[in-house]
Amino acid sequence: PSVTAANLFVKSGIEALVATGFLPLLAIINEPAKVLFLNNAIDQGIYYPLGLQAAAETGKSIFFMVASNPGPGLGMLLAYAKFGQGLSKRSAPSAIIIHFFGGIHELYFPYVLMKPIMIVAMIAGAATGIATFNLFDAGLVAGPSPGSIFSYLALTPKGSFIGTIAGVTSATIV
Repeated sequence: PSVTAANLFVKSGIEALVATGFLPLLAIINEPAKVLFLNNAIDQGIYYPLGLQAAAETGKSIFFMVASNPGPGLGMLLAYAKFGQGLSKRSAPSAIIIHFFGGIHELYFPYVLMKPIMIVAMIAGAATGIATFNLFDAGLVAGPSPGSIFSYLALTPKGSFIGTIAGVTSATIV
């Protein structure tokens, strides 16, 4: 019951933010919910249906990118690899490979949970990525599962690669 209630709360928040039209605000809900392991419920339960609707009309959708962008997680793991200490610093390079190339986002969640202030960086990175995707009119033709850079590139429609790469890169840098 508590997971169902949390899912309904997140869903109503996302629907309210989508209604504003300012999609970068979605990061405020997405990132905390993701590190609480609600990422699949959000992505496949909320964004995939929205994305499928939009893709049926336009051939692509930004909704497939708002929660699955590997950029914020990559940026945080790179920070741990460079500035972390102890085991988290030593394990970050392996986590980078599994997360970015394998698309397993759950791997970076414990790093955020170890330093909860990192959620602010994750929100900022995700919001920047969404804004960049929006600026470039980027979108994917289907939901990337797993959310790796390979899935992103494979599902990017012809002529949209610059926007996809720019969104992932900007989210990583922030």
